[in-house]
Amino acid sequence: MSIGCWVGLLALVMVCAAVSAQTVAEIRPEPATVTLRDAPVFTLERGEGTLSPLERARAAGRALADASGATTVHHARWETRGTRAVVFVGPTQIVALTLDDALAANAASLTSLASHITREVDNAVTRERQRTSLANTVFAVSLVVFFGLITLYLMGRLRSFGDRARSFLLKNSSRVPALRLNKLEVLGPASVRNALILVLGVGRVLGLVGLAYGWLVVSLSLFERTRPLVQRLTGVILTPLSALVERIALALPMFVIAIVALALIAILVRVTELFFASVERGETRITWLPPEFAYVTSVLVRGATVLFTLLAAGPLLTGDTNDPVSRGSLVLLACIALAATPLLCSLLAGMATVFSRTLRVGDRVEYGGQTGRVSEVGLLFLVLEDEARASVRVPHIRSLWYATRIFPRELP
Repeated sequence: MSIGCWVGLLALVMVCAAVSAQTVAEIRPEPATVTLRDAPVFTLERGEGTLSPLERARAAGRALADASGATTVHHARWETRGTRAVVFVGPTQIVALTLDDALAANAASLTSLASHITREVDNAVTRERQRTSLANTVFAVSLVVFFGLITLYLMGRLRSFGDRARSFLLKNSSRVPALRLNKLEVLGPASVRNALILVLGVGRVLGLVGLAYGWLVVSLSLFERTRPLVQRLTGVILTPLSALVERIALALPMFVIAIVALALIAILVRVTELFFASVERGETRITWLPPEFAYVTSVLVRGATVLFTLLAAGPLLTGDTNDPVSRGSLVLLACIALAATPLLCSLLAGMATVFSRTLRVGDRVEYGGQTGRVSEVGLLFLVLEDEARASVRVPHIRSLWYATRIFPRELP
């Protein structure tokens, strides 16, 4: 064969080699980089099965994003599954590597490639969690400040509303109506106004405390380290309230009956007061009760009504004479009686003096060790006017230790 033939054959071989290399380069796809939040993590040199390197990298990136966003913190690891090395973050599979991946990446072995990718994945997940934690902290602090400003605004509006409502009630006292039951005036306009002012004051305080409590609970719940404090705080506040609501719900029928009974007692006391006030003014006449005794009789009747309620209402409502309400009423009555023994003695002596008409206004007497002219006969004390025209109040209890002398009445 001539030299020209050998040169032609060599040229043909070179052309075929170049065409073959170009065909292989065109058939082999480009490597793809797995990213997390646009940050490169590792590179895949080849595809797997029907998946191209780009599709394989996208699937690994999605799995990596899901694993980094999990609430439970897991570290990256790799396991051998047959002839493949599979990289995991917690239960999430990131990528499965084969020996061909190690050869394409010029790695020493599949183990070294898996270890390298595992370290890169773990570093990327750690950085993403730190970034997310920092972003969440900044966002939570912003929310705390925002909610704090809203809370301060609402507290200011609440205080302003309370002040305006209180000023309105004080400046427009004449426009406050009385509380009436049919034609009976249960509470006068002044009492209704004072009650409304009290309700406004208590409501404003409760509103301010509620707003501050709500802001504190929301603020603590925004941070992971302070969330357990929210449970303790709500437990301290809400557990007693829920228990109280439960007890009230169980005792609701009896509670309604007690409210109705208290309302009836309050109406009865008010009617008694109005009746004896009418007797004192002379609008109503009673043969056995002079007008000057109407006020003291009203006090006695209303006191007796309240004491009867304390002693009888408990057993009457509950049907149990040994229930806490009944025992509490008896203990309260015993304490009052023990503390008011001197007052009760003076009251009993005063009742005997008043209703027996032994002493009258204008009489000159020696009573309880004091001498003077009677200017007022009360249930608890006798008011005398001495020689210096000074008023001397003598408790009736002193008449038990000193003799009473009644000087002859002066003839007109």
